[in-house]
Amino acid sequence: MESKTFHFIVNGDGWIALDDGPQENAISITFSMKDLENGKTYYIVPGTHYATLVDKWEVNGTTIPSDQDGVFTLNSIMGKRYPNNTTFYYNFANSSTKTCTITVISSTWNSNNWYTQLHGMVGFSPNPTLITDNLTVNYGETVTVYAKGDEGNHDSDYGTESWWYYIKGFYNSDHVIYKASNGDINTTNDTYTFKATENRTIYVDFIYYKR
Repeated sequence: MESKTFHFIVNGDGWIALDDGPQENAISITFSMKDLENGKTYYIVPGTHYATLVDKWEVNGTTIPSDQDGVFTLNSIMGKRYPNNTTFYYNFANSSTKTCTITVISSTWNSNNWYTQLHGMVGFSPNPTLITDNLTVNYGETVTVYAKGDEGNHDSDYGTESWWYYIKGFYNSDHVIYKASNGDINTTNDTYTFKATENRTIYVDFIYYKR
């Protein structure tokens, strides 16, 4: 049965350990596909004041997310995907000095574009008052974005009618969703909480509704 050797190397002040083995700066493992039927798990252990950088491995010049909070599982899929003698790099950042800037914008998505929405208020406090706001935080810090839609009344032939701007969700610049609101047209207040690991711009999608 064909065997392969993969190499795992740490960049920065961190270590890598295979299962419960010793902490190393580099590990090589030779395996057959049978070895990987149950998966080999590598635990990424950061040094003091250091944290994993956006939780991504780098292999052959391309970054791939582990999506496992610092744990990377070497399984049969990974074994088949990469050739013999592939080297994986894991990058550590000094979390005591790294910062991230978070920007939030009141917007409406229309015809595949974002447009600034003057009737939405966003910010980093429970009572937002701005159309756009930004905040610089330490790497790994928990951030909460607050959003609130405008509301009011106007006169019509049928009497006084209510209108408001409800929140559809929180998105990136390509309209990929970070967090959907609950789908209720009455949701005029909402929040989105996450851990800051990179600079991020968040668009809050406000939708006009008239009763």
